[in-house]
Amino acid sequence: MEAIGAHSIDKMSQFRNQELANLVWAYATLMTLDRPLMAAAAAQVPRLQGTQQMRDLANLSWAFARLQHYDAELLDAVAVAAHRCVYGEVGQELSSILWSFASFVVAPRDIVSDFCETLVQRIDEFRPQSLMMTAW
Repeated sequence: MEAIGAHSIDKMSQFRNQELANLVWAYATLMTLDRPLMAAAAAQVPRLQGTQQMRDLANLSWAFARLQHYDAELLDAVAVAAHRCVYGEVGQELSSILWSFASFVVAPRDIVSDFCETLVQRIDEFRPQSLMMTAW
């Protein structure tokens, strides 16, 4: 995994949103914390702002939370970008982002307030797992 991480860091400026999100998600799924890789991934988020999809934001924030790798700048960037697209998204992505903020016991109040308002308005669109993750 170290070799993959090191090589990925060298190529990361070429990664698209989904590739970046998938990479850190894979490390989190394996419970493998590669601090240099996570720092490099977090540094890419501002470059990608405005082009993210909610799923990529959710996967990034979930991966950082799963590994308990707190990065304030990443969470701020995720919050700002997610805030722009929250009204078009529901379900797992929204739940994952809320869960990741809760895992770090940090959350921008206005973002969470908007997310919760959206959740209440569209609760019928949530699957049971998404509701459980949000409640948790």
